[in-house]
Amino acid sequence: MKQRGLIALCLSALAAFSPAVYAVEPAAADSLSTALAVFVGNVVDGTVRNFENRGLAVDRTALGACLAEVLAGRSVGMTPEQADEYLTRRFDAAARVSMPMADASAEAAFLASAAAEKGAVTLPDGLVVTALKEGHGPVPGVGDVVRLRYSGTFSDGTVFDAIEADEAPADFPVADLTPGFTKGLQHMRAGGIYRLTMPASLGYGDEGVPGAIPPGAALRFDVELLEVNPK
Repeated sequence: MKQRGLIALCLSALAAFSPAVYAVEPAAADSLSTALAVFVGNVVDGTVRNFENRGLAVDRTALGACLAEVLAGRSVGMTPEQADEYLTRRFDAAARVSMPMADASAEAAFLASAAAEKGAVTLPDGLVVTALKEGHGPVPGVGDVVRLRYSGTFSDGTVFDAIEADEAPADFPVADLTPGFTKGLQHMRAGGIYRLTMPASLGYGDEGVPGAIPPGAALRFDVELLEVNPK
């Protein structure tokens, strides 16, 4: 569900930061070069801020000099693919440092509590499925596309992702979700509301999602399954 790489960082930077106001001579205000400089400058500035917010120091003077070389078509010793891989690796590593491993005992207690809830069914791999409102429609298959709303929370109740009741539902291929979500959907019927509580091994594992999901985190999803459609 998440974009990866330098392009994603640039797009998120552009969305996160308000455009700066640059002093431009009136005669050049409508020039293509000036417009591109302002646009690209804001993207670069936002991307740099993303890295700085992760504790990574960026030499802006050296960055500017290197950008000039790239724009002039001269080699700087790194291909675009190498740059993307390197920046993504550095950004992800810094994000992991800022998100410590989830407490294993707390996650185990969270899973045990879910398994003890009324109506909970615990599968052999540790996934806990609880019907909050039983549906009467079709059961999704791995090759289907589902339309749903959901709320995802950590063991402490913090919401990390959600499609709320007043928002338009989203469509997802069943096979493209986390292992726990994919398996859990196959224990639901359209029209119902279900709770999935999964160990990290069925979610995002010991890697987590840098900046979003802590490594080793157990997850809970309350899912309203609206429709099941063939892919």
